[in-house]
Amino acid sequence: MDLHPMQNRQTSSTLNRLIKDRELYDRFLSVSSSLDEFTRKLASGKGTMGRLIEDESIYENLDSASTRFSALLQRIEEGKGSFG
Repeated sequence: MDLHPMQNRQTSSTLNRLIKDRELYDRFLSVSSSLDEFTRKLASGKGTMGRLIEDESIYENLDSASTRFSALLQRIEEGKGSFG
């Protein structure tokens, strides 16, 4: 017994469009290929995001810089110290 006839009809319609619409199919393949390439580069540590994910020291440096920058902004807002 089919408990979700509307959902099955929508799924069937989507699959039908993907199968019958060559342009949609080609776009799907292109997006899939791009996503595959992106995740492969990310996992290999290439590019800024890949290095950030793979190299813990980069994250730690960014975290430390962010903490120090926040403290500096707070001191400036409180009128403490000098700027420059």
